[in-house]
Amino acid sequence: MPNVKSAVRALQVMEQFGEARQPLRLNDVAKSLHYPVSSTAALLKSLADCGYLSFDRHTRQYHATGKLPDLGSRLTSIAIEESALTKTMHALQRSTGEMIVVATSNDIYVEYVKAMRSTHEIQLYTPPGRLMLSWAILDRRHRIVSRLTADALL
Repeated sequence: MPNVKSAVRALQVMEQFGEARQPLRLNDVAKSLHYPVSSTAALLKSLADCGYLSFDRHTRQYHATGKLPDLGSRLTSIAIEESALTKTMHALQRSTGEMIVVATSNDIYVEYVKAMRSTHEIQLYTPPGRLMLSWAILDRRHRIVSRLTADALL
């Protein structure tokens, strides 16, 4: 799969700031990454506009902000939560032998977050949408069924 050049370059710029551990000038970034100065200027400006870098007009240097480390720590938290979710799902599957599904509603649809198959030879499968529909308030059930019926007629 081909890389998206600008995405790769943006990550390489942020890695450069991580390695340097100090503010950097436009020419320093362009030279170390072998990018054209004009492209590097546009990229640094975009990263600054998004809040990942800040620019000091007096020193003409870019500084990495705390936005990327904050994003990284949130992603790490998600990975830890994912690990806890997976452990819980494995424990449920071991104790029941049944299919374990974590799903969420998205409008009138159900999105699987994670699923683990049953360990039994014969498996009974109930779509999570039916379960979620059975738990829904009556008014919401009617709206969902009406919408699904209308979508089926199209």
